[in-house]
Amino acid sequence: MNITQLPEELLIKIFKQLSIFEILRRIPRVCKKFYTISKVPSLISEIKFISDHPFDKSKVDFSVLTGIKKLIIQGRFDVDNLIYNAIVNCPKLYHLEIKDCPLTQEAFTTLIYSDLKLQILNFDSLHHVIGIQKITTLKSLRYLKLHNLAQSTPILG
Repeated sequence: MNITQLPEELLIKIFKQLSIFEILRRIPRVCKKFYTISKVPSLISEIKFISDHPFDKSKVDFSVLTGIKKLIIQGRFDVDNLIYNAIVNCPKLYHLEIKDCPLTQEAFTTLIYSDLKLQILNFDSLHHVIGIQKITTLKSLRYLKLHNLAQSTPILG
């Protein structure tokens, strides 16, 4: 039996064990069936953008990441762009971590007032965010971690 003859459900389970780079860049090139499976929204539910990760050097098409539930952004200068793309393309996102990133006030406000149903929000070493008390407008939020915030206002509530 050839691997391409395996049922789609089994291939999805196998592909979930692979890195995001392999799912988005290598798997689609194998055959038409693998290409189709690589586009299944539930295949990738978590993604990390870390400053020195080799995959992050390439452009990521967020439109194929609609199943993302957890997003971690660490040490990235393009954090605003990643946040905007997540807001537009990842409606299932409920867990967001932003660590050591220069998030702008505009991106922060857009995030807070977006339609995302964030339940877990983790800000670590966020700088220059004014009005952080706006986080209280996120009614779906169940867990909030604020660590090493510089030049921010306290949370009211």
